[in-house]
Amino acid sequence: QLVEVYDYETEKLLYKYETKEDIEKFVDNLNIEKWQISNLDSNENRRYYIRMYQQSSKELIDSNENTLEEIADIIIFSSGEFVELEVSGIKIILKTNYNLLSSFDNM
Repeated sequence: QLVEVYDYETEKLLYKYETKEDIEKFVDNLNIEKWQISNLDSNENRRYYIRMYQQSSKELIDSNENTLEEIADIIIFSSGEFVELEVSGIKIILKTNYNLLSSFDNM
């Protein structure tokens, strides 16, 4: 498993989480269970881009290879209160109901 966090504008890699403990802590800080479907405010700009990977299910069978496949993308917007989640080509806008950017300050 792997999680990478990028600055949206510069595409600079800011954080990289590879251990199970670090990934679990990162996901817990996102509080995904509190997100709700919403419409995006027009004044929002993209701030962070998160890529989430896991070992390919095909590779789980053949343990000699260690190929990761991207399973989700999350874009965090400038207020920290909206995200765009993309899974399997489906994109939805969600409201976090809190400032998600503060979670990044604690990582």
